[in-house]
Amino acid sequence: MLSIVNNLVSLERLLLDDTLKILQSWRERLERLRYGVTSTLFEEDNLKDITFLDNYLCSLIDPVAGLIDYTKNWQKPVSLFGVTASSTRRNRVVLSLLAYFAVLLWQLLKQQGWYIALQQELAQIAESHGVHFS
Repeated sequence: MLSIVNNLVSLERLLLDDTLKILQSWRERLERLRYGVTSTLFEEDNLKDITFLDNYLCSLIDPVAGLIDYTKNWQKPVSLFGVTASSTRRNRVVLSLLAYFAVLLWQLLKQQGWYIALQQELAQIAESHGVHFS
């Protein structure tokens, strides 16, 4: 079961986080290209060509920005039984299960005869040294 959850978390990371990073990287590259190209051209060059080139690069940047917006706001995350598969949620569930099993084990130990005898022996040793428990 834990392996399935780990695979879902990896899938979620690949589909959402890594996709966003790649798209944002492409947008940054295109914006740097646009800035670099348009800043090297001078006003005495053909203003019509500068405007055309700027518009062309903007037309490349806009779809990438739209994909970033779609991925951030509209793409549904991977879920298991209606619960989003994320690493923080997985860690919380694992920690909760570990705590539950630790309490369950503690309750089982308290009912064992050898544990009760050990507890009584430790109490006698503590009383012989002058330590009293209430």
